[in-house]
Amino acid sequence: MEVKYLCSKSGSEIQKLANSVYKIERQAEDLMAGLWQILGRGAIKLGSEVAFMVDTAKQQMITLEKMTLKISELRVSV
Repeated sequence: MEVKYLCSKSGSEIQKLANSVYKIERQAEDLMAGLWQILGRGAIKLGSEVAFMVDTAKQQMITLEKMTLKISELRVSV
């Protein structure tokens, strides 16, 4: 019973992290849209750095979703 509870709790925490990553991704995309409107080399450089961070956040979200799926496959409610 303890293992099932811990898996369920872990799954819930993973879902919360995935939601946080999703929100960060949306905020970063909004920031990028604003940066592209600003002229200058610095804005372009910053925009590419933000794009890299968005890509990293997407990869992390995919990993978290896979972890949640694996826990669900164990028939533990998440």
